Amino acid sequence: MDAYFLVLAVLPFFLGIMLLEHLYFLRKGTPVYDKSDTLVNLACGFGQALTDSLFKVLLLWLYLALQRFFQIELIAKSLPTYILCFFFLDLSYYTYHRMSHRVNLMWAIHIVHHSSSHYNYSVALRQAWFQKLTAFPFYLIFLFFGMPVEILAVTIAAHALLQFFSHTQAFKKEIPWVRWIFVTPSFHRVHHGINRPYIDKNYGGIFSFWDRLFGTYQPETETVRFGIYPQLNEQSAWVANTHGLKELFADFNQTKSWKEKWALLWAPPLQKHTRQYSVKSTKITLHLLTFAVILFYLFRWDSSPWIWEIGVLFLASAFLLWFAGRTQKVS
Repeated sequence: MDAYFLVLAVLPFFLGIMLLEHLYFLRKGTPVYDKSDTLVNLACGFGQALTDSLFKVLLLWLYLALQRFFQIELIAKSLPTYILCFFFLDLSYYTYHRMSHRVNLMWAIHIVHHSSSHYNYSVALRQAWFQKLTAFPFYLIFLFFGMPVEILAVTIAAHALLQFFSHTQAFKKEIPWVRWIFVTPSFHRVHHGINRPYIDKNYGGIFSFWDRLFGTYQPETETVRFGIYPQLNEQSAWVANTHGLKELFADFNQTKSWKEKWALLWAPPLQKHTRQYSVKSTKITLHLLTFAVILFYLFRWDSSPWIWEIGVLFLASAFLLWFAGRTQKVS
């Protein structure tokens, strides 16, 4: 099954669910849709579909070229392969998502998804046009598993589509065993909140146990305020996709030394206005070199037993999570 065919096939279904959600909350007297905001969400979604179609040509070519260059033997296509790919893709997504909130360069792109002050199914479509550029390195690790690109592409599409259902203010009650395993609307509402207890929490895409395992879980304990701080004062898909990059570029130009510029790109977003970076540029370089050694292991011994490769994946994820988890107190 082609990944883009999968996306196109479910799009009318998603639009229908959005209409039902709108009518449901309208009848309750608490509308959750704003016309301008919804149009921006749709524009972001369709824009991402366009840029993805352009980026995928280069990224697929690179993925296949590296597989051929390192002569990596592909895993047989089967149902267990899809299940294994989905499970580790969600771990990879958790890592990517957490870093997208903890690294300035990645947050400047990911901020698009959080810039709406509303929360409904249409917000799930509010995706960054340049998202694939920061997400691709986290997909690349599947290359060393020998994961066929067809399986990875379909799994990525299915993983993204399933996250649509957590973007709603409906379903206030949770089934206990479900919330311990899967991301629920309540779980993800917390992630979109700007309430102090909710900042940088609940990064999971499909499985919620990653957050419990890595200490980023937060239950919904108070009414969620959605958006970013400060909120955007202009409703535009272009502004939504560029304001984060413009701010980062302005900070980059104002920073004097190249050492500080380098540190700025990798520092947590809360630190960029203070110029006091707890992540030093020398440590950043050391961390990246360490990860490069992990990648070299995979390059050099790509024929190693799969159990060792899974171990290295966990090691790489743990390293990235530790690096992305360097925090600073908010005054």
